[in-house]
Amino acid sequence: MRINQTLLAGLCLLATAAMYGQTASVQRNPKQNKLGPMSFSYDAQHDQIVPNGIQLNAHAANINITPTTGRIEVTVNINPQSHFDKGTKFHCSLLVIGGEIDTTDGVVGGGIETTNSVAKKDTCTLTIPYSWTIPPDSGASSGMILAVGVSAVQGGEPGHSGHDAEWNGNGGGMVVRTSLQVGGVEALPPNGSTTSITFEIVL
Repeated sequence: MRINQTLLAGLCLLATAAMYGQTASVQRNPKQNKLGPMSFSYDAQHDQIVPNGIQLNAHAANINITPTTGRIEVTVNINPQSHFDKGTKFHCSLLVIGGEIDTTDGVVGGGIETTNSVAKKDTCTLTIPYSWTIPPDSGASSGMILAVGVSAVQGGEPGHSGHDAEWNGNGGGMVVRTSLQVGGVEALPPNGSTTSITFEIVL
C-alpha cells in the first residue's frame, strides 16, 4: 500500500514539533475541574519555561512593603530509560512564581524567577535566591508554583553566543526528548527561609 507523501510529511512535521515543546496548565478550581488562564510552555531549544496567560500585578510606589526573601534549591534526578546516543547532555530549566497568586484571572503580585543548568551524572542542581515585593490582594492567595523542564540534547558545536553547546540549546545540538512538570500552588515559604525540593524525572 502506498502512503500519500503529503500526509507522511505532515505527520513527520507534527512529530518533530511535539519533540521540541510541551505545554502544561494549572487548575483554577479543583472542585469544578476547570483550567484557568495560566499555562506553561517548555522551549527546550532555548532552555526556557515560558509562563503564558500570567500578568504581574504592579503595586503603588508610595506603599511601603517589606520584601519577602528566601532561597529555593531544586534537585532534579534524571532516570534515562530511553536510548540516548553517547555524548547526550541533559538540560534542566526551573521556573518559580511566588507571591499573591490569583489563578482565576492569572494575576500574580510578587515575582517570576528562572534558571537553568546542565546535569552532572544525571543530576541537576538549580538554585534561585529571591526577593519579592508582594502587594496585598483580597482576590488572591499567597503561594508558589514550580515548573521543571528537562531535555536530552545530542551533539552540537559551540553556539554563536560563545557558550558551549551544552549550555546553549540552540548551539547546534538536537533535542531528542523532553519532559515538563508543573506543580500545584504550594504554600509560600516563611520569610528568609531556604526551601529544598527534589524532582524525579524519567526520560
